[in-house]
Amino acid sequence: MLRNIKSAIVTGATGAIGISLCKLLSDKGIKVYAVCHTNSNRIPRIPSGVAVIKCDMNNYRNLTKLFNEKIDAVFHLAWSSPSGEGRHNPEVQLKNVEYTLDLLKASVNLSAKVFVGAGSQAEYGRHNEPLTPLTPCEPYMQYGAAKLAAGNMCKIAASDTKTDFIWTRILSVYGPCDGEKSMISKLIHSLENGEKPKLSKCEQMWDYLYCDDAARALYMLAQKGVAGKTYVVASGESKALKEYVEKVKDCINPDAQIGYGEFAVKNPLELRADISALTADTGFVSKIDFDEGIRRTVEWYRNTENNAE
Repeated sequence: MLRNIKSAIVTGATGAIGISLCKLLSDKGIKVYAVCHTNSNRIPRIPSGVAVIKCDMNNYRNLTKLFNEKIDAVFHLAWSSPSGEGRHNPEVQLKNVEYTLDLLKASVNLSAKVFVGAGSQAEYGRHNEPLTPLTPCEPYMQYGAAKLAAGNMCKIAASDTKTDFIWTRILSVYGPCDGEKSMISKLIHSLENGEKPKLSKCEQMWDYLYCDDAARALYMLAQKGVAGKTYVVASGESKALKEYVEKVKDCINPDAQIGYGEFAVKNPLELRADISALTADTGFVSKIDFDEGIRRTVEWYRNTENNAE
């Protein structure tokens, strides 16, 4: 079944995946509504041609009132406190579950054909084998537990509606507009400023996916994903984290020094993925390798820094 999508809502539209998704959908002639926080200072990032709807997460229950038409697809990327201390705060994370359910209800009321939710690798906890939709979920942070709960509760809530519900567990995505606290962002910032980054030994295996590829995966799931299923969204290729770090260094300053092992990590997390289910149902394969992706990311970072001066 191929869902015909002519209109879409994107929450979390000012992040790396959100910006890429808004542009992708808009370029395909889809009417896109970017739902942003009312006080967001990142709205200028939204591509031209995309309609901006200012609505905070705690007002998702009233989102229907802001639209005079049906919406074909809803992509839910927004989440409060996905990093920092807020990840461990149960009250904050429970609110996220509530807001996700509110958005699903609004989506049903808007006659959405499909709701695609952005879950996280944090739902799995620690595993040494490649992650699949069937890998046991053993989250060790409130953030991961809340993502897992949101996916499970929305799946049940959507089961007796006409809106197809699809959940994703997204691994490490990088690219322009990424958060300042991500490892790639901090590494670029340090190297651009002539600093010596202090890192772990970076021996663990890791999977990185460029934001444009992540956006394309979500769009393909909205078109072809099976209702009620959960999909792992990643590149499906993993390398030692040190290999990625070296590529970033070579892109910025091949002579830079990296402080491997200067930042102690007791039990480093490993991220590998098996995306065969995603590929089988949608045909998705990643197109942008890390060398090209990091080149684009560094270029964006430099342009952003220069424009800020």
